[in-house]
Amino acid sequence: MSIALTGSQSPLHVQIERRIQWSIERGEYTEGESLPSASDLSANFRVNRNTVLRALRKLRAKGLIDFGRGRGIIVVARSGPGQADVAGLSEHLRQLVAVADAHGVARSSLISAIERMPRPAEVATPPRRAAHPPRP
Repeated sequence: MSIALTGSQSPLHVQIERRIQWSIERGEYTEGESLPSASDLSANFRVNRNTVLRALRKLRAKGLIDFGRGRGIIVVARSGPGQADVAGLSEHLRQLVAVADAHGVARSSLISAIERMPRPAEVATPPRRAAHPPRP
């Protein structure tokens, strides 16, 4: 099946990124579900595989998907109002895992350490000041 891209002035990778994001937002792909492979997507969109990979990297940076060699492309979260920005968090976690791997720390030890960390105290909002009556 071939998926036509619009005659938009936007670069192809941006059009592909928007199309995949739209599909996730509409619920065509749900959290935890696999997307077609980059090769299949490039065939469907009739573009070079690198163009699809560029779009996928942008979606990963937004925290919508995750992918890697041999793991496939997995929907991490649906986008929309109120969704936490997990893009930065995902990148920090990748770096943390890479450092842990380099130092021989087991991933299960990382998870245990995270679970033992205390949650930050809720931030209390300061009480509102009472309005002063106007001076005569």
